[in-house]
Amino acid sequence: VIDHGALLQTGTGAELYYKPASKKVADFTGSANYFGSTMVRNEWFTLDKNEGTEYKGTLVSKAFTGKTTRLKIKSPEASHGVFCADIDSRRAADLQTGTEVKLYAENSVSI
Repeated sequence: VIDHGALLQTGTGAELYYKPASKKVADFTGSANYFGSTMVRNEWFTLDKNEGTEYKGTLVSKAFTGKTTRLKIKSPEASHGVFCADIDSRRAADLQTGTEVKLYAENSVSI
């Protein structure tokens, strides 16, 4: 990945996606949420307890996209005050906007 002539990181697509060396590389390779210096991809969230780090907030909106539903969650933990999570649509069907939700990150990367 090159940004304005500066080499940011080299590697395979998978390496760049799963182990970005910087926020710029993470943003270039896909959607990401930031919690301080921790980056979590939208699809790394689950509703299953004990599957990683817990994040909570208020469900602002949800959008059915087929196999997954994109949740937008307002949370003071998120660097921008909100984060997105792509959850299995069957699991997300009963979630109601305006309610508190708890999600768990199966994976995360320190940036």
